Amino acid sequence: MSNQSQNSTPPGHKRTNEGNNSPQSSNPESTLDSKTITRPAKKRFTTARDRRQHLNRRYAKVAEEWRERNNEPGESVDRDNEPACDEDTEQVDKGDAKEPRKPKRKVAALVGFCGTGYQGMQINPNAKTIEGDLFKAFVAAGAVSKDNSDDPKKVSLMRAARTDKGVHAAANVISLKMIDIPDLVQKINENLPDQLRMWGFVRVIRSFHAKTLCDSRIYEYLIPSYVFQPAPPKTSPTPHAAEPTLVNEQSQDNSFRKPWVNIPVATPEEMVEKRTYRIPADTLYVVRQGFREYEGTHNFHNFTSGRTYHERSCDRYIVKFEVSSPKMINDTEWLKLKVHGQSFMLHQIRKMVALIVMVVRSDTPLSLIAKTFNIEKINIPRAPSLGLLLEQPIFKSYNRKAEAGGRETVDFAKYSQEIEKFKEDFIYSKIYEEEFAENVFQNWLNAMDVHFDDSYSYLNPEGIIPEKAIAKPGENRNAYPQEDHDDHNYQRPTYRQQPEFTKWTSGNKLIDDLIKETQLNAQDKTEYIEWIPYKQFTGVNYLTMGSFAKIYTAIWKGGLRQLWDEKTQQFVRHGDRKVVLKEVLMESNKGSDIKAYIEEMRLNLVCRHSHNILPLYGITQNPQSKSYMLVIQYASGGDFSRYLSTHFSSLTWEPKLLMLTEIARGLKVMHSAGLIHRGLHASNIVYRGNDPTIADLGICGPLNKAHDSKYVCVPYTAPEVLGGAEYTQKSDIFSLGILMWQITSGDKPYSDMQSSEKVNLANYVKRGLRPSVVPNTPECYVKLMKKCWDDEPDNRPDIEEVVETLHEWVSAIKNERENRKRKNDENIRLKSAIDCANVGSAVGGIFLDADEVTKTRVCTDKSKSVASDEMYKSYDLSVLTLNG
Repeated sequence: MSNQSQNSTPPGHKRTNEGNNSPQSSNPESTLDSKTITRPAKKRFTTARDRRQHLNRRYAKVAEEWRERNNEPGESVDRDNEPACDEDTEQVDKGDAKEPRKPKRKVAALVGFCGTGYQGMQINPNAKTIEGDLFKAFVAAGAVSKDNSDDPKKVSLMRAARTDKGVHAAANVISLKMIDIPDLVQKINENLPDQLRMWGFVRVIRSFHAKTLCDSRIYEYLIPSYVFQPAPPKTSPTPHAAEPTLVNEQSQDNSFRKPWVNIPVATPEEMVEKRTYRIPADTLYVVRQGFREYEGTHNFHNFTSGRTYHERSCDRYIVKFEVSSPKMINDTEWLKLKVHGQSFMLHQIRKMVALIVMVVRSDTPLSLIAKTFNIEKINIPRAPSLGLLLEQPIFKSYNRKAEAGGRETVDFAKYSQEIEKFKEDFIYSKIYEEEFAENVFQNWLNAMDVHFDDSYSYLNPEGIIPEKAIAKPGENRNAYPQEDHDDHNYQRPTYRQQPEFTKWTSGNKLIDDLIKETQLNAQDKTEYIEWIPYKQFTGVNYLTMGSFAKIYTAIWKGGLRQLWDEKTQQFVRHGDRKVVLKEVLMESNKGSDIKAYIEEMRLNLVCRHSHNILPLYGITQNPQSKSYMLVIQYASGGDFSRYLSTHFSSLTWEPKLLMLTEIARGLKVMHSAGLIHRGLHASNIVYRGNDPTIADLGICGPLNKAHDSKYVCVPYTAPEVLGGAEYTQKSDIFSLGILMWQITSGDKPYSDMQSSEKVNLANYVKRGLRPSVVPNTPECYVKLMKKCWDDEPDNRPDIEEVVETLHEWVSAIKNERENRKRKNDENIRLKSAIDCANVGSAVGGIFLDADEVTKTRVCTDKSKSVASDEMYKSYDLSVLTLNG
């Protein structure tokens, strides 16, 4: 064999002609690509990096030997002595020759842009997009090689949040593999227009994916306050034209294609009057309350174009929906809406804004908002895209792990001043100028006012959704679960239609009459209960027995009723769901025991419209014991104590106050209906996701109900009740005060007491014993807490005062945080109407400062997060016998 052939065999390869007399062994023409060379022997590597480096070196040697053998130009690269690179490498062309591969780093690039003139942030080769211009700038700056310049996928480019046409972003993140060169940010910005900026980049782990690792996103929406003026009297619907034309844009929501034509254009005289409008304080309060209805986990199918109720993508979680204080710009008053939640899709935010505008303008109750999360499909228009911008994506989970590993976090904080200036110069100014020149928002209002028809009849003083406002199957063929909608006639559940209405029975006339009464009078599916045969439950699991009831969990087959199908004469149901079965202990199923059941059901129905009250679905009967069982919504998030135990270290004052506000709002609903809870304590506050709700209305009752139970939860019970007096609404306020303390401590009240002392706890409470105030608790909070647990019931505030104060504190924190971020005027201080000693106008700063001062406190309750079934096992176990 020739020397050339021998030298062409790279290390690590075996030659098949060694040690045999094959004809190939004497063939002088054998080359590298002949069959005389087989695959290398398998070698084990500790890491993928080792294997990648080995392959790079091996194939580089093969290529070098091939060039030498064929007398082709090229550089000889000593890969064995090349420094190890922990990332992929990039080979760059220089004429006909190739340079050594340059190292690529996986990075998170922090960018911002004004979306005017762009089709959005998306990959679309046939349109001008943000990603397209950014990628070209990366190539021009040398951060992406020419070899990879034809396809962004080659560098794994991915955005954290997609934006639509004309939508802006103060901060967004794209992940990619990038060549690290000197002055990278400057060179990239030199190749970008002024309305696109790169703020910086962060070195991230190899598996970093901007979209999947993004926990949540914060969006802003700027809107002039005049849109909340009362709407003019509705005119008759304008006849629809053949071709749909919307203000400034074409409709993309084919579910309800509303041809809006003959829209009156806003006149200069009209706009002069509109721009003098200043939103009243009471209207602003309603607006803020309306947007808060979106917070939590809901099915946003009515706000998602082209999606149906049963698509999981419509289930979204909103952390906060804030409304700023009014701000004057160019003689027009503006509001800034800020929404923090999961990724938003297909016009969701714009539809949320539009619905609140319509509700406020038409004086429709805010209770309508919760009904839009149900299965009925209604038409909600979209607010203009002009005011929408992405504030920033959030990478909380990744950053927590990065900090633990000593890596840099994906955070925009150090670029805040640059970003704020960019927003003012390129985003806010563009929004203000375009609205002033084009009257975008007023033209949008004109379109809605002129084309008001039956599809908007859900805007009414009762806040109900009439049947004529619900989409028929022909209007949205995918709205309901049946495959063939054309042969079906769906209607809202009018229970007189049910053929089995008079055929079922619970076995007790009082219960039957109540169920029929609620169904016949229901205006909405949340206003009734139903008889549920026990055979509809599977997986019935006994959990525990408390002082008043046995508790079970089960799966309810079919779940809640949604719509009535005239063709099949059956209800369309939501689907299987987990529920709690509460079998109240009683000696018989007659007389006073049955009346107690009926009373609890009636009380629940009074409060059922509130999402702060755990709903009752119906009643069933245990076939073995013949005892009746209440069917209650299952709370998956555990009870109050366990929620605090799990999340306390990460809770700042704002979420604590929001949590307390939700509880107080539920109590306000009860007190407004003339009810008293009588058992407000940690085990009766349960969580649906992150939303606290009040449970166990069984011991609740009207103001004149006598207190005949010998069981109370002593740590949360008012001293006058422990002394034998009747419950009042002020007794509930005392319990709320103890819950206020528990939020500050993370512990159960009096958990530091010895067991021998707890025997006499009731006497201690009657003598004035209260939990010790936690250090660094804001003084105004302490003042309200002590006022709630005052010995004298008359000195305690009513629930309206508590709710109003909590709302003011939350608003104060948000506004103060905004002021601190701006840092333009150190004398700007928040004006607050809260009557707190030594707090004045800086109440928001008091809570923010307390967050800074207070170090992470370890709860004395060391229990970790447990399955929520375990929470039900502790049901009533904290209830102690009252000894008088």
